[in-house]
Amino acid sequence: MTVSSETGYCKPDQRMFQSVQEKLLRNGSILYVDDQQKNFAPAIALGWRTLLSDETGDWMTRVEELLL
Repeated sequence: MTVSSETGYCKPDQRMFQSVQEKLLRNGSILYVDDQQKNFAPAIALGWRTLLSDETGDWMTRVEELLL
């Protein structure tokens, strides 16, 4: 998990996503979860999967399904 404020960049700055990419081992897929669709473009450009979170928390069920 990465918090954007800890990287020194704000979403959707491509540099924030690139700094995360450089820290990850590419031995599996990456899932990026955000509550704003506008932040997905840099993640998609890096080949990450994206998931829009919702106020009711249904997105957590979807993440659990993806982990199984």
